[in-house]
Amino acid sequence: MIMKAVFVLLCLVPMWVSASVRLVYQPSIPVQYTSKLTIDMHESLPVLNMTTKAKQIIKLDGILATPQNNQPIDQTTFDLTVTFRDIFVGLGINQEDFTYDPKAERAVIPLMQLAKVIDRPIHLTLDTDNILADRSKDIERVLTELPALKEMHFLEALNDILAHLFSLIDKDLNVGDSFKISNSNGMSELFPSSTTYQIKSIDAQEIVAIISGKSEAFKTVLESLLQVDDKEEIVQMISKSSIKGEISWNRRNAMICTFKGEYFLNAHLKAGPQEWDLIFNMVHNLTSSKP
Repeated sequence: MIMKAVFVLLCLVPMWVSASVRLVYQPSIPVQYTSKLTIDMHESLPVLNMTTKAKQIIKLDGILATPQNNQPIDQTTFDLTVTFRDIFVGLGINQEDFTYDPKAERAVIPLMQLAKVIDRPIHLTLDTDNILADRSKDIERVLTELPALKEMHFLEALNDILAHLFSLIDKDLNVGDSFKISNSNGMSELFPSSTTYQIKSIDAQEIVAIISGKSEAFKTVLESLLQVDDKEEIVQMISKSSIKGEISWNRRNAMICTFKGEYFLNAHLKAGPQEWDLIFNMVHNLTSSKP
């Protein structure tokens, strides 16, 4: 009898080991996020070389609305409330540094208006395609009150910050699985149109995925014109880009995650008779914690 019981248990072991898991998001539990962006950009212009360095730090709170069944969430759609808590922007051009404080009296207008969003809850919905949408019209009302924020592509920026948090929300996950996810969340068309997530490990504490993506040569015309020899010329650009990184989600609550990604862009630009190269590198770190 004991041997039969052991045999049954041994038969169940492979089923347990190979069982897929899902990301589970706990509602009604606030999570604090810190998003840090560092950018290095170098342009070999016809008359000078220009190096630009930038740093952006955004702190915000996120909390999922409680569904009607009061259960953890493992599939779309659901409502999310985001509240900005702090914003810092630093910029360096050819070794000259500038710091922008949205709360300062002499801040540029978009940042002054951005300061008015701090501590103001914004209600969003994660749509079926895993994109944060403004169904509540909160962002529409914000942009009506603070029109300068339209230049900052407010909703797209939020999607970029939190893009990877919900990318695999409705997927059954096993170690070694790969998922190709469309980057339709607001990320610039200059970057890869899709990102591949490969599940690296799953244990009792976390799920870890490797992130990668590449784009083929992409040709576009920039919106702004460039003055060349007393004549305004359109700027044409051919670019290639890539993304690589890693993300880990907490098994008990996937709202708690850690992400580090590096975005790389190599471009050649032409305006009339002038041509130059541009190299762009951006590192995004997203960390989270309970209040």
